Amino acid sequence: MMGKPWPEVVGFVTLGLGSWVAVNGLFSELPLIVNDVPEGWAIGSQLGLVLQAANLGPLIYLILARKFQFSLPVVIALILGIGTLGCVGLAHLWDRTRMVRQQAHSVALLALSFVTATADAMTTVTYFPYLTLFPGSYISLLMVGEGLGGFVPSAITWIQSGGIGKSERLFSPTVFFYLLALQMVLSLLALWWLEQRRKRRRNQQDQREKKPSTGVSRSDHSLDGDSTQPLLDRPDSVVNTNEPVYFVPSTQDEQGTDRTSGLSSPRTEQGLPAATEQQQQLLQRLPRQPLRLQQQPQQ
Repeated sequence: MMGKPWPEVVGFVTLGLGSWVAVNGLFSELPLIVNDVPEGWAIGSQLGLVLQAANLGPLIYLILARKFQFSLPVVIALILGIGTLGCVGLAHLWDRTRMVRQQAHSVALLALSFVTATADAMTTVTYFPYLTLFPGSYISLLMVGEGLGGFVPSAITWIQSGGIGKSERLFSPTVFFYLLALQMVLSLLALWWLEQRRKRRRNQQDQREKKPSTGVSRSDHSLDGDSTQPLLDRPDSVVNTNEPVYFVPSTQDEQGTDRTSGLSSPRTEQGLPAATEQQQQLLQRLPRQPLRLQQQPQQ
């Protein structure tokens, strides 16, 4: 944690709070709801089966991720949003029953537990790849948050039961599930905060990489008629007569046809290619100063 920005430290710890919060909360609340559900203590084994079946969610996601490209921030936001809605649904429907084969069953509790557990399991395959979008390593901070994600529901359950030696609960399971939903909302806000920090850092990096151009491109001052202003009439043009002169061999044959393009150009009486009008204007504007040819050193 040393040397890391404190906003990102708090952000990743808070983001980790939303991992497995519903699963940990359900098992922490189980002793306080067994007397209110028709299954009694048998609800524990049924919840365990439902929560294990939720591991199919990450498997399906990994299969789809091989064929489609998903945005990790969007996927994590959907996961936390579904988990929040699942906890809110549990707050209202945890004690509702439905008759199945002439027996009452907690169908709503089991179905919503599957939804929230799927969202929790999805954090395993999305949180750690999301860390790669940030410089440095934040795995330890995320693991601290996930550890607190199991501690906070247990602490709330302990307070709900009234502490040691108390048999009556201080508030209902409805309030407990609302507190779990609030914990998921905090993780969702932490994700938004981290995304703002990441985008701001990326924009600053892009601005540093954009350096102002200090030179003049040679392609901006071409002689083939693409430019609308003559070369020497431009304020940014510079002619350096001290540079060595290099001659490029012509690609035209004896009939004046360019071997590379197949175009013919007019030629003078001496057989040399005639200069265009724009090139003649340029030559007239050049200073009357002898050219300095670079001499090669004798070996």
